[in-house]
Amino acid sequence: MPEMGGYAVTEKICAWEKNRPQYKAPDDSPEKQIPLMHQAIAAHDADRVQREAHAIKGGAANLTADALAALAAEHPAASRNGDIATAERLMERFETEFEQMKAFVSSIV
Repeated sequence: MPEMGGYAVTEKICAWEKNRPQYKAPDDSPEKQIPLMHQAIAAHDADRVQREAHAIKGGAANLTADALAALAAEHPAASRNGDIATAERLMERFETEFEQMKAFVSSIV
């Protein structure tokens, strides 16, 4: 199984990317959840940050995007502790990792 940048290439990722012209981001996709996380952080809504990050973590784990899943796992922990400042700092790393994952997937199909 090819690997690059910490991402194991799975058949799910390849199948998803091949069908991308028909792909419409579902309501629980990172493309939609990341802006919601920004809004929740700005509103100091720790519960919402926790919910969105938890959903992203599950999706990332399903795609074997382990680095993204690990970062997403840090958000609920920070939010449970009411540590919005940490959640803000994690967002930059989180978005960078998400963009790297998207670029990698695009490069293999």
